[in-house]
Amino acid sequence: MTDQTNPILAIISHSPLSGQHLYEALAALMVLATYGQAVQLMFVGDAVQSLQQLPNPTPQPSEKFTPAFKSVQAMIESFEFYDLLPVWIADQPLPMQPLVECVAISLNQLNLQQFKAVLTW
Repeated sequence: MTDQTNPILAIISHSPLSGQHLYEALAALMVLATYGQAVQLMFVGDAVQSLQQLPNPTPQPSEKFTPAFKSVQAMIESFEFYDLLPVWIADQPLPMQPLVECVAISLNQLNLQQFKAVLTW
């Protein structure tokens, strides 16, 4: 049973190429969702890039970030199974080809008191 009355707001600001930061943040939030805690995800700044669908170019052997980034993309694509949609994008345009359902919001209109907690990564 999901606790929809007091969701946790998770603000993600790490770019998709910031090492394991983004991967670990999403993994922790998915664990919360697995155990019934409602989580509202908000991507800000460079993190919005991770919501953009990548073209499928021929992989280069020198691209060392590709496997980690692909695993983050796979996690994002599974958000619907964890009731993590729609993803909020704060004060930025929506990606042209988003991986998942996204909604643009204004931080000025956000009431933080409606959330059980605010986590930032």
